[in-house]
Amino acid sequence: FEAGASDTYTINALELESFDQNIQIYLEDLKENNITELTLNPSYSFTANPGDDPNRFILHFTGPSSIKEFGNNNIKIYSNENNIYIMFNNHDYINGEIVVYNIFGQEIIKKPLENISLNKFSIVCSPGYYIVKVITQNTTISEEVFIK
Repeated sequence: FEAGASDTYTINALELESFDQNIQIYLEDLKENNITELTLNPSYSFTANPGDDPNRFILHFTGPSSIKEFGNNNIKIYSNENNIYIMFNNHDYINGEIVVYNIFGQEIIKKPLENISLNKFSIVCSPGYYIVKVITQNTTISEEVFIK
């Protein structure tokens, strides 16, 4: 998004009914460090100025897909830049903890999961591959991520 003038803008997610009702769509505002679930609140207002980073927003989709996925389809673990995301499908929020390991198996971070559908946390470390483990009462799932 590139602002033509310093102003307040609104993003309206239209035609959400064209998506399967089991798909959640999130808009992440990197400038405000804010995540909004567009499927629950399809309007997002923000202020922007010319010269702001045009890569301010990230769209996240979760739910059924035509791609065969292995492992636990209720928990998705992925990264972008130096952020790690843990997403729960279908609003099945789970209490537990997140543990991040380096490639030598050393624990880097251990923190509780927040009781929300999309957990995000930044990690300050050397660029490379890391293992993210989500531990809950019912399951443990691990995923390799790349941190820039």
